[in-house]
Amino acid sequence: MKERFVFGSSNRTTGRRVLLFATVAAVIVLAVDLSTHGTVRSFVRGLASHVWVTGETGAQSAQQSGFFATHAKLARDNASLRAELAQYTGQAGENTELRDENAQLRALVNLAARAQGVAAAVVSSYLSSPYGTFLISAHAPDVVSGDLVLSEDGFVVGKIADASGSTSLVDEIFASDSTVEGLVSGSDASIEGYGGGNARAELPRDVHVQAGDVVIVPAFGQRPVGIVGKVEASASSASQKVYIRLPANLSSLRYVYVVPAR
Repeated sequence: MKERFVFGSSNRTTGRRVLLFATVAAVIVLAVDLSTHGTVRSFVRGLASHVWVTGETGAQSAQQSGFFATHAKLARDNASLRAELAQYTGQAGENTELRDENAQLRALVNLAARAQGVAAAVVSSYLSSPYGTFLISAHAPDVVSGDLVLSEDGFVVGKIADASGSTSLVDEIFASDSTVEGLVSGSDASIEGYGGGNARAELPRDVHVQAGDVVIVPAFGQRPVGIVGKVEASASSASQKVYIRLPANLSSLRYVYVVPAR
């Protein structure tokens, strides 16, 4: 008869031996600890405490030196610099705004020295209205319908349309579909507005006109209403197109000066 080996039984036997050995070792350690009044436990606790303190100290040292310390310092420096930059950017914006406002007010003072009128603040931008209008703080009886509204550099930007309330409504001179008769390089021209402080006109091709020429309106007391921005001429056409714009930026206009139409 052949002898058969059962591997499962062999593994169970090895397991029992390991368990028996571990049990005997534990009993021996316990007996030694009891006979020495806890010396083994004290040793184990001390060893564990030393390992813990060493690991904790090493972790703190790693965080406070080398890569981790450098990374943390850079993060703090970046946060501080971002906060400082935001503060300076805000202050720079405020300073620019104040400088622009002061420049407009100084220009209005010079304008008032040359013409009698009323200074007023712009209380609603023309950008808020799709009809080429805006509101100013002046009202009747200081201003009346038809009065001219000037920018700080003396260009006519609009006319008072209604002064019956606590504010006055201003019609933009170059509002879309508006027309005003003016002089471009000394030649009569019908100036058609198309919004945003822009207009256009047509002149005979033989009229000498160039960018930078001032456009005036005789009906406004020879006051300027814009400057020539571009001229388009074609050899096949008897006329030339003249594009006109207000030098004042209507979106940043804060103060105006109102004078009688005549």
